[in-house]
Amino acid sequence: MSKIPPVLMHAASFATCAGEFMVERTPPHLYAGERALLGLVLPPFQRPAVWDVGRQRQFVESLFLGLNSTAIVVTDNEWHDDGRRLPKTSWIIDGQQRLTALAAFLSGELAIFDNVRFADLDAADRRRLDHAPLARIKVSYRTSEADLKTLYERLAFGGLAHSEDDRQRLQSS
Repeated sequence: MSKIPPVLMHAASFATCAGEFMVERTPPHLYAGERALLGLVLPPFQRPAVWDVGRQRQFVESLFLGLNSTAIVVTDNEWHDDGRRLPKTSWIIDGQQRLTALAAFLSGELAIFDNVRFADLDAADRRRLDHAPLARIKVSYRTSEADLKTLYERLAFGGLAHSEDDRQRLQSS
């Protein structure tokens, strides 16, 4: 018998673009504790938005610069026969801060580069944002919230922030 636990994330990866997240679709039904973000759903256990304006700006600018971002991880969409969304579907497991930054830019709350807002973009720059790489990973539907919390914990708590010493090393080399 294997000592390795079963696979936690049965998923499919999609090479999508920022435009996939830019068409705001309000979820048809939110369950208790859920919040909507760009047509997806924040689960009750997700923390609030915590990125400051500087981090949000840097992320959106990175999209324009063609820099790759880690994938947005969401649960698959599943529906009742009557069209209502099943619980725990369309949940954002990883990527809330990035999508919040994108939403702030799209709504005009966030300016990038030299005070450029979304409304200031010409058609070419809107297409540039629309086609900016932003991958999505869809996790197969799970009825177990405990599994989804474990996945969230592994994705959200695994990184180690750079220190000020790390920044100094970068600038002095």
